[in-house]
Amino acid sequence: MSIRNLMVNRTFRQICERILYRSIRLPYTPGRTLHLCKTFVLRPDLALRVQDLDVCLRWYHVSPRRGNREYTLPKFSQKNAKETFTPVEALALAKNVKSFSVRGTAWVPDRGMAPIRELAGGMKLTRLTISTFPTLPNPEPRFDKEIVSYLRAVLQAQPLLEDLELPNFFVVVLTDHAFPSTPVTAPLSEEPSPLVIERSDVPNLRSLTATASVAVSFLPVAPKLEKLSISSWGDQIRYLLPYSEHHGHRIRSLGLRSRLKDFAALGDLVKLLSHFSNVETCIFTVWWWPEDRDIGLRETCLDWVSRDIHFLPLLREFEIYSESGNTLNLKLSEEQMMELKRSCPRLESVIDPSGDIWAYRLMANEEEVFRLRHLGRLSSDQQTLLPDIPSPDLPPKTSSSGIWAIWK
Repeated sequence: MSIRNLMVNRTFRQICERILYRSIRLPYTPGRTLHLCKTFVLRPDLALRVQDLDVCLRWYHVSPRRGNREYTLPKFSQKNAKETFTPVEALALAKNVKSFSVRGTAWVPDRGMAPIRELAGGMKLTRLTISTFPTLPNPEPRFDKEIVSYLRAVLQAQPLLEDLELPNFFVVVLTDHAFPSTPVTAPLSEEPSPLVIERSDVPNLRSLTATASVAVSFLPVAPKLEKLSISSWGDQIRYLLPYSEHHGHRIRSLGLRSRLKDFAALGDLVKLLSHFSNVETCIFTVWWWPEDRDIGLRETCLDWVSRDIHFLPLLREFEIYSESGNTLNLKLSEEQMMELKRSCPRLESVIDPSGDIWAYRLMANEEEVFRLRHLGRLSSDQQTLLPDIPSPDLPPKTSSSGIWAIWK
């Protein structure tokens, strides 16, 4: 191979590295995360290219044994250097990360996770995902303030943070009865929520993904919040009503994720929508359990969509997704989609549960007469998750038994 070809290949490699290392997502593979740490130590220049980092640190919760020796995490050293790096120290070499997600460990509330909190605190993030968090109040109430203080410390270290995701964080809203027979109608307790967030914690927050019980702590104190996604609300949606009534006018994009059966409590949902009258984009995601496979429930769901969406008069984009595939055959009829347009005159496009994308086309020479136009269909290909691989300190032919079986 000529020198000229070598130079071309070297240039091509640099271009590929700049693209491939911009976003790294290894959410469920702690073994691959360890290999990434080793790569960062050997090639710190690659670590500086990373802007989006999603990794799994599940090894903190396992201590398997190989033979009679307890397994310890490897340390990595640079070429011709005596200095060694732990996995967290290696991840800290990625100094230009803007979007950070750590899975597999409750790194915010755990006392032993201080190195990871310091790692996150040293980044200048605009997006942060915390996927593992204990439910509050804690069985040991004295830990509540400590847990919340850790969360606030992480938030305060990120003054540029615009997008925060807390999808699996729940706050148990206490009721006046220890064991209410009807949780939906049980009166709320006057006890304050154990999650206390202040305006200085989220000065630039624009997008929040959280459960209803957590969102209530952010809505009043995030003045720039304009995108809100409520996940897995169950019967907690009523806890959001007093807050959405006063602060819902700031939201421009609203996401709702609900179990199909929860449509039985449509009253609170309709009230909620009426508080978000300035929403321009609404994304609804429905999921179900086997006992929810009822035609009546399906009709209720889709009837609500076409009947009560008028509470969002400024709506331009409406999307409905069916989790785990559309096995319930949820599909909006043409009549229902035209009803959507009549309810929301500014509506421009709809994505229905079957993945079809529709737009409203104004008929020529006819004012305010629209016809549906099919633009295409969303791809149904699901992303294949990468299998994990052994730790860098194990022989290449090591089987998936032992530590890797535990991590799976």
